[in-house]
Amino acid sequence: AQWYFAQAKIYQKAGNLVEAFKHFKLTTQVNFNYPLAHFETAQMAARLGRTGNAEEEYLKEIKINPHLKEPYLALGNLYASQNRFANAQENFRMYIRLDPSGTEAYLKLGTIHKLQKQYDAAIEFYKTALEKDPDEAYAYLQLGIIYRELDRKSDAIEAFENYIRVSPDASNVKQIKGIIETLKSY
Repeated sequence: AQWYFAQAKIYQKAGNLVEAFKHFKLTTQVNFNYPLAHFETAQMAARLGRTGNAEEEYLKEIKINPHLKEPYLALGNLYASQNRFANAQENFRMYIRLDPSGTEAYLKLGTIHKLQKQYDAAIEFYKTALEKDPDEAYAYLQLGIIYRELDRKSDAIEAFENYIRVSPDASNVKQIKGIIETLKSY
């Protein structure tokens, strides 16, 4: 199993995803419980567009290593990309239980709620992400968009200004400045 896993890593590094996928899969066939083999198989499957295989392998890794946070985040991302929001939320929440210090799962949960127009919940998740990392530009941008949608002009302006403060070189800064000026003119 170790040899197949090592070979898979070599193929993965070389960009040969098909061979990497095959060798990670062989690793799991030789030793079903080989550490991270199902996770890596799932990662390759996802990159190859084989979402069914990816989901199956993430679930196997979670069953073997329920305290490993990465498969929950990856599976949540997969479900979110398929608009399976309840499944995505469940996995992002598990990731948070295992690692409450990071921002990524909070941002993902905020986005899911924003897409469903559940703005109060989205705002709370984005604010939590900002508590974890006060320089999280994406959270400020999304808060600005939500506040603008809710016609909370002063909150939108503040969020957009914070976005520019933490991300002054972003490609959309000129556009955001224009939005701020428009909000201020009303």
